[in-house]
Amino acid sequence: MAARWAWGSVAGGGAARRSKFLGQVSDYLIRYATWIPPLIWFNEYVAQVTSIHGPSISPHDPNKTTVKRIIGLPGDVIKTKPPYHYEHAVVPEGHIWVEGDGDKSLDSNHYGPISARLVTGRVTHILSPWERAGRVRWWEHPLRTGVHRAA
Repeated sequence: MAARWAWGSVAGGGAARRSKFLGQVSDYLIRYATWIPPLIWFNEYVAQVTSIHGPSISPHDPNKTTVKRIIGLPGDVIKTKPPYHYEHAVVPEGHIWVEGDGDKSLDSNHYGPISARLVTGRVTHILSPWERAGRVRWWEHPLRTGVHRAA
């Protein structure tokens, strides 16, 4: 009889612990896991949070993400900067001319016009560092001189 009583206590206590554990797991799933599909949808169709580290990246690897300013569209005549090998360049159809913020930035002045199909989005906000966080005010950036727009 004592053995049956001891077994009943252990089994009952285990069931209570198991029930508490399952309650915590289901609470976790309801609170957090239900957010996974909306986050995947948001990241796929609305906006993508991307982290950019280090210096500018060359478009030779289209799987890498880089951020550049589009300076020229198809047909535009661009007054190039060194090290580009010609003083002027005409942006061909289906391509764009991109430039970075710094003189040492790897951009179209290094590798020429890039395919417009490589563009996957538009930067709207900076999240980090905190002192630069906020909306990107591209309209406040000084206009690039030496760009003649195609008619």
